[in-house]
Amino acid sequence: MFNNLFPKSLIRSAVIIISCVLIVFLGTIFLDYSVPDTAATEETVSADSSVADANYICDGTNNEGTCEPNTVRTATLVIAASNSSAASKTQADYVCDGIDDQIEINAAMNSLPANGGEVVLLEGTYYISGSITMAPSSWLTGQGPYNTTIQLADNANCHAIVAPTSNSWIRGIRDLRLEGNYPKQTGVWHGIYSKTSQVNDGDLRVLNCSIFHFSGDGIHLANGYYIHIKDSAIEYNVGNGIFLSSGMAVLDSLDLHDNYRNLRMEYNAQTTIINSHLRTTVSDNIYAQQYENLRIINNMIERSGDLGVSGFGIYLRGLSSGSNKKVIILGNIFLGGPKESYNVYINQSNEGILISDNNFSGYRIGAIYRHSSAKDVKINNNHGYATENSGIAAIKNGATKVVVKHGLATVPTQISLTPTNGMGNATKFYVDSLTTTDFTINVDADPGEKTATFNWRAVAE
Repeated sequence: MFNNLFPKSLIRSAVIIISCVLIVFLGTIFLDYSVPDTAATEETVSADSSVADANYICDGTNNEGTCEPNTVRTATLVIAASNSSAASKTQADYVCDGIDDQIEINAAMNSLPANGGEVVLLEGTYYISGSITMAPSSWLTGQGPYNTTIQLADNANCHAIVAPTSNSWIRGIRDLRLEGNYPKQTGVWHGIYSKTSQVNDGDLRVLNCSIFHFSGDGIHLANGYYIHIKDSAIEYNVGNGIFLSSGMAVLDSLDLHDNYRNLRMEYNAQTTIINSHLRTTVSDNIYAQQYENLRIINNMIERSGDLGVSGFGIYLRGLSSGSNKKVIILGNIFLGGPKESYNVYINQSNEGILISDNNFSGYRIGAIYRHSSAKDVKINNNHGYATENSGIAAIKNGATKVVVKHGLATVPTQISLTPTNGMGNATKFYVDSLTTTDFTINVDADPGEKTATFNWRAVAE
């Protein structure tokens, strides 16, 4: 009937218009139910979800669980190097030109809020002619030691990174490579540096960094507390790999080599060196002076003095003004080298030393030297340095003594004898002439044909 009243073209147009109206109407209803308004979103925030790094902090002190802007949120500023990619430069807050790049980096540090933040260095090389000064409570972060390098320019004659000039907390330095360019510097300059009166009561972490070719020390902390250096390589520095004076530190999973000394520590307390590889030095691998509560655990130590005349794997140096106390050397592997005099050298004025479960080898003179004035030194269960041995000895017919090779690394402090037969004509026995290689068992008379036999046990403490 409709075909008779209206043309077919008009009917088709009406159907299309009605369909479009229905689509718009139904779509509006769907959006209204699927997208909550602002008030609905606020009601879903949990009053227990307070997070320091979030955009908002919520407190549940009232029934509504209100949220306020996080006013203690730290800032992040991004810097690109002169040779960073074009994309990196577009995203950066600062772009360096390859000359005096410390200016841009220090400007970013100075722009961080008082509660701290992070300066991020994108990929590339940053050439500095003056020091980078860390801001309080700040991080300096790269893209990994193979991607981001801070390099001293020729004749820069400065430390690469220094602590703030006043006592303050520093978060740390991570994922960077510091290049000292030492053949082209005049004077003694360090990779990371704090002087006396800086970083006192502070916190410094150095994580996943490579620090090398400085005319001074890779890391020189003259006064710092709560130091954590981990997963880093410190190498080819004219001075020490790490120098610590006064403070507490954890040195974990480090690769230290080709420095004058890999680690020099003075006047510190509560320091742990663990899971690290120390090798190839001009002098000693580890030097400790007037230290207390020092733990050297599960490290590989080798080739001390290879670049010089001689050295010690570990040198515990006590002075008349103060001694090393409460030192534990546990579970390390000493491989020595042709110029390593002793794996461990303990001089005078040391006390409370435990050396246990280590593997000693490769020394030129001996595994351990212990000065006679060192007090309360316990050495046990080490491979390559025997402190306990036992055996059987016999005094034959016609003799009244026998010399026994004890096999210990030093002079025994205790010899125990147990006769295993009647000793023949002898009735008494005793020990004398203890040396680094042997001791002598004596009896008061020729035992005769029955001889005199003994079980012996020697101990060096």
